[in-house]
Amino acid sequence: MKSRWIPQAWAILFLLTALGAAPARAQGLTTGTLVGSVALASGGPAPGVLVSATSPALQGERTTVSQTNGDYILRGLPPGDYEVRFALDGFRTETARVNVPLGGQARSDAKMTATLVESISIIGEAAASALETPTVGENFTNRTIDSLAVERNPIGIASLAPGVTTNTPLGGQVTISGGLPYDNLFVINGVDVNDNVFGQPNDLFIEDAINETEVLSSAVSAEYGRFGGGVVNAITKSGGNTFAGTFRTDLTNPSWTSRTPLEEANHIRRSDQTNEVYSATLGGYIVKSKLWFFAAGRNAKTDLSEVLNATNISVDEPTHDKRYEGKLTANLSDAHSLQASYIRNDTDSVQQAIGGSLTPNVLVHPRFPNDLKVGHYSGVLGPQLFLEAQYSQKKFAFENDGGTDRDIHASPFVCVTSSCLYNGAYFDATDPEDRDNKQAAASLSYFLDAGSWGSHDLKVGGEDFRNIRTGGNSQSPSNYVFNTDYLVGPDGRTPVLDAAGQPIPVFTPGFGFNTFLIFWDAKRGSRFEAKTDSAYVNDSWKLNQHWSFNLGVRYEKTDNSGTDKVNTVHASSFVPRLGATYDPTGKGRFLLQGSYAEYQSSYNLGLFTNGTTTGNPGYLYGPYVGPAGQGRDFAPGFDPNNYALLFAGSPTQNTAFAKDVSSPLTKEYSVSVGTQLPRAGFLRLTYQDRKVTDFLEAFTTLDNGTKVITVNGVTANTDVTIYRNSNIPVRDYRAVLLQGRYSLTPQWSLEGNWTHQIKNDGNYESQIGQTIGTSGIGNHPELFEADRNYPLGRLSGYEADVLRVWTIYNVNLGRAGDLSLSLLGQYNSPLTYSLSAPNVALTDQQIARDPGYAQLPQTQTLFFGARGSQQFNSWTVFNFAARYSVPFFKSLGPWLKLDVRNVLNDRTLVTFDHTITPDFSGPLDAFGLPTTFLKGARFGQATTNADYDTPRTYRLSAGISF
Repeated sequence: MKSRWIPQAWAILFLLTALGAAPARAQGLTTGTLVGSVALASGGPAPGVLVSATSPALQGERTTVSQTNGDYILRGLPPGDYEVRFALDGFRTETARVNVPLGGQARSDAKMTATLVESISIIGEAAASALETPTVGENFTNRTIDSLAVERNPIGIASLAPGVTTNTPLGGQVTISGGLPYDNLFVINGVDVNDNVFGQPNDLFIEDAINETEVLSSAVSAEYGRFGGGVVNAITKSGGNTFAGTFRTDLTNPSWTSRTPLEEANHIRRSDQTNEVYSATLGGYIVKSKLWFFAAGRNAKTDLSEVLNATNISVDEPTHDKRYEGKLTANLSDAHSLQASYIRNDTDSVQQAIGGSLTPNVLVHPRFPNDLKVGHYSGVLGPQLFLEAQYSQKKFAFENDGGTDRDIHASPFVCVTSSCLYNGAYFDATDPEDRDNKQAAASLSYFLDAGSWGSHDLKVGGEDFRNIRTGGNSQSPSNYVFNTDYLVGPDGRTPVLDAAGQPIPVFTPGFGFNTFLIFWDAKRGSRFEAKTDSAYVNDSWKLNQHWSFNLGVRYEKTDNSGTDKVNTVHASSFVPRLGATYDPTGKGRFLLQGSYAEYQSSYNLGLFTNGTTTGNPGYLYGPYVGPAGQGRDFAPGFDPNNYALLFAGSPTQNTAFAKDVSSPLTKEYSVSVGTQLPRAGFLRLTYQDRKVTDFLEAFTTLDNGTKVITVNGVTANTDVTIYRNSNIPVRDYRAVLLQGRYSLTPQWSLEGNWTHQIKNDGNYESQIGQTIGTSGIGNHPELFEADRNYPLGRLSGYEADVLRVWTIYNVNLGRAGDLSLSLLGQYNSPLTYSLSAPNVALTDQQIARDPGYAQLPQTQTLFFGARGSQQFNSWTVFNFAARYSVPFFKSLGPWLKLDVRNVLNDRTLVTFDHTITPDFSGPLDAFGLPTTFLKGARFGQATTNADYDTPRTYRLSAGISF
């Protein structure tokens, strides 16, 4: 009879998904789940047992009753340490202690023993929960992170997890399981806080306020979507029935960092300027067990002294960062709770512009205001029914980021043969940009006892997620950007400065593009919105003591709207998430797990706005054809009429998207074997295989035809570019992950992970520095050859081995206080690089292959050998931390922490200059391209401090906590 409920339950849940679930993207989990089985001493199931859970993290008490097969579940539990009680008349009451992780599942089983006298038996600590599901990841509590010498932000925390590497094109990113660096999902308090172009998390957090962080790298549940790499999910503290707080000062100083060999060689000394970061938190209750509050603040003023590229001019780059957080948690009853939170971050800074500044006048002074508002409800609607709902708004803005002078003589100049900027600030401060989102989400969970078919934890949910971008991405206040090199001195690289202290531009005529001009046709204030409606169903099915399954599917549908009224995406997809666990002994000691998952990538607004004017200006460009000359007072060089502006593009005129275009799809297989160790320890070995398909690629081919467009009054015949999905680009990833944890003693823990990349190959990078785009593979195919222009090989994120191991030892000194000592060791295999030369002009042989394009590309990137054929050097780092606290009055007391990063001061040259130029005097291939090259003058040498492993650095923190 009961078995008939299984298909009926699935039918009901799918009906709810289709008719009633709020649409959209993945809601981040802000709670955890407690599951278990209760058995009789005879071995049979124990139905009707009252299971109750209490915790300092939970308002009131949560209870449930074990089902006919002995299984029970408690959902929506705030992460933390719990006491679980199992009570049944005529049986001894059992009590267990268990830690419920953020977003995860903890297990606490019990065996009931009949007794004539009421008594309580302490079961003890529950076993490790890391093996409960096929999902591979890691959870980090605030206490663990504060004990280590690591950055305490989401990126720093994620860098400790398995499958994660930090070799990315842009700071503030990580790569998870071989995914694109901008295609991870960062969640804070259940809300996506990604920058919707570069994928880093916005700074909507205060380090001391982060309670726990979950990092997911494989077999991720259907509850999460809109990513192709991994998930980083963090929650902040929420107050409690006791008052607790912290005040903290973090001190850094450039002089506390050892000099790099490059600084020593150039006799550069670091400034002696102490920077302070102040933060404070306070949590407690307004009404005990009914209304809690939490508040936090952070104020940081840092002054970075830096030497500008080539000119060696010293500049100060101060940053003032202010953050605030407030949260209220209300317990309407033991079954219903409401939570509201607000986080704000305001940052003012001085920064170098793209490419590296040569003089102080091109530094920019941007402001980055952003905030996050979240409202959350959770409620127990019945013995087995649980509801969650949430609404949020996130705002992030770029203000004053660029110049304001519209005079063409104040336009930015970009170097052609190197990466640098001079004359005027890049970007336009009069064209601010917003990157916001709005999210509404709901989910309904039901626990079904299916008798001999086991138990089902069924969850149906959905969201409405709106990703919004405004701004025309104006590159210059004057709309003009000049591209030419500067006059150099006798050493061949140091700029010659004019009387005003500015580099002297050199204007070289000719179609070799040694000097050219770009007119950027930006539509200031343009707006684009991508709306993703999604729904999911997930069944965590425990069939019996040996078999359990995770059966999930996610549906996503994305459309866009905006000021251009251009449709770039109208797509829908179903992506399965399937997993199985086999327990040969039935006791949870040894587990075999497998999974298959598909992940639909985010609709990145740096890519899907390419058919609109939002963040994507039109352009005119062409070479200088006037008289040769030099200097900022050379009038012909600043006259647009002396440039042959023959090449043009307009996102709404000669660019289109195919009707069925979608974001890339990642397909993943994984197999794990794991075993539990004593003292809540575990070991787990996972094989992971990922392949990305359906890349978004731009195709400029003869079949697309041509179109006459007009930009700034100039009419040009242009080729049509069409964006569509393609499998010509390739990204394949295979890896083995080993992770483990063990407590040597109650005070001494050992933990770590090893990621071995078997393969991380492809021909598609997509991101180069601050540029998000396509690969160029499909453009003008008659002119280019795969092996020379977009070869296969090791991708830039390839690292054969990444090993992280840390140990924490806590010493109780009695009345003298507490001492925590930690050591973190990290080994990184060499990074790879390609022997490639950018900006190589097309040869006569290539031009001769032109079948009739309206405009040919002027340059290309030329490879000599496979992608990633070369490698740099491996490096090893040890970080040490010591934290000492002294009780002053009850829980009130001061503390002091010393961090030493790179204790052994490893000075490995992690990267170096690998500039090469094609040797046209040597052999040529059929396309007239050189097959040999010449190394640059500084090949193999460091050019910036970032080329070295971070030198030994001391950091000091002090504060008071209670």
